[in-house]
Amino acid sequence: MFKGETRSKMRPHEAADGGIARTFQNVALFRGMTTLDNLMAGRTLKMKKNFFWQLLRYGPAMAEEVEHRHRVEQIIDFLKIQNIRRTPVAQLPYGLQKRLELGRALAMEPDLLLLDEPMAGMNLEEKEDMSRFVLDVNSHFGTTIALIEHDMGVVMDLSDRVVVLDHGIKIADGTPDEVKGNQAVIDAYLGVAH
Repeated sequence: MFKGETRSKMRPHEAADGGIARTFQNVALFRGMTTLDNLMAGRTLKMKKNFFWQLLRYGPAMAEEVEHRHRVEQIIDFLKIQNIRRTPVAQLPYGLQKRLELGRALAMEPDLLLLDEPMAGMNLEEKEDMSRFVLDVNSHFGTTIALIEHDMGVVMDLSDRVVVLDHGIKIADGTPDEVKGNQAVIDAYLGVAH
């Protein structure tokens, strides 16, 4: 259920139009483009001037681009990536690529942000940075975040509510403290003595 409407499935463009953005477990950026260009790609759905005006980069299209560029600059400042603004994505370390992917999702101004293992493959310092940004997204933008993550420390530190699945079946739902003490969760993830 999202915004009072229940859906069994939704096409990607419908989700994006409806205020849902996501990041991917495996980085899905445009590697030949710069940080700035990748963030501007996240603004595409917000651009209303037709292709002709955008092609000319004149008049109303130019004013619209300036407006969107301003929003992207706010995200660059928020994520503290000013120094990589013009760097091609392929030259960035993995942790910065993951942060940039978060930025591209934020550029869509989502009401709901789906994060698919945002800490996957990161070292401890990168996880700490990303965790801070995830918390800040929620408090700064008011964005609801649904986080899929296997690092239980990260999940327990970031979440207000935790839902635990075991082979696709929900076995727990509650606060982090409630879930930590749930015997079904302990059995499924820590094992049962035989």
